[in-house]
Amino acid sequence: MSLFAQKLILILACIGVTTATYAQNGTTIGSEGHSGRAQVFQVLSVPPSARAAALGNSFVAMKDDPTTIFSNPACLSTQIKRDSNAPGSLIAFGFTKLALDLNQGYVAYSQPAPEILGSDSWIGIGVIYNDWGSFQGADNVGQPTQNFSAGDAAISLAFSSVIPEQPIHYGIAVKYITSSLASGTYSASGIAADLGVFYESKPILLTIGLSALNIGTQLSNYAGIKENLPFNLQLGLSKKLERLPLTLHLAFRNLSRDREGRNFFYALNDFSLGGEFTVSKVIRLRFGYENQKRRDLKIPEGLGLGGFSFGLGLNFQKLHFDYALSAMGPVLPDVHRLGAEYIF
Repeated sequence: MSLFAQKLILILACIGVTTATYAQNGTTIGSEGHSGRAQVFQVLSVPPSARAAALGNSFVAMKDDPTTIFSNPACLSTQIKRDSNAPGSLIAFGFTKLALDLNQGYVAYSQPAPEILGSDSWIGIGVIYNDWGSFQGADNVGQPTQNFSAGDAAISLAFSSVIPEQPIHYGIAVKYITSSLASGTYSASGIAADLGVFYESKPILLTIGLSALNIGTQLSNYAGIKENLPFNLQLGLSKKLERLPLTLHLAFRNLSRDREGRNFFYALNDFSLGGEFTVSKVIRLRFGYENQKRRDLKIPEGLGLGGFSFGLGLNFQKLHFDYALSAMGPVLPDVHRLGAEYIF
């Protein structure tokens, strides 16, 4: 057996064993009206960037984007190296304004790794956070006390490289997650790892990504109640059309969620579709659809465009801007996201 085959089998075996272990341990909720995601550390379940949100969060097989550190660390090494004066380091950041004073945001940085780690290797760091705003405190008889805040955040360190002379990338990220209530009076924390594999077939303009996210455990918890991290097994494909300036994306998330006696296709309900249309060297138009999100938003008032998303990208030589609108149905306010990326 060739060295390449041995490495590929080892990578896939690690993801497979991890998936089987976490599925048996019941890391997800599978009630009739729930999508299957666990409830602790919600920061791990938000779209990683404005571009990802515009594409329906179908970001598992995306290439050349530093925010893939949050969805598939293997994709980091698909970024383009330049020269010693401008090696291709990237920094990306974004902000999301939700209802009232609820906010989300992220920062991601990636660069070519030192030569000792491999000539085609990349390293990255990413931070993503939820700020749930300020709340009026009250004592046990309802008398007002001081205001308090709540939020959660995760910081990731990632490494990605390429199997020599093969179109296969692999990556790993380790991260620390924290959540706090009442301005830190009550808190929880955890540690986790992400594993990923990325394959690219340049002749047919196809990429495939597989990632296992949030493999870990809580270090501390709320009120002595330990919860499982929201483990997420994802599979994605991206295909650039030959005769149209359009790239299509498909992703399946939460593939290992507990089906509770349902057939295999129940696990495939949580899929996303996305498309990115290149209008010119500068302008990109994007659209997306999240099937499980649309199911979750179903209410008597109807669905409207709930589950659909739209976006715009402006790509200048070294500076990129992204905008995304995620429709939340006829009752909830739509979500607007902004992002930027700088290459240096």
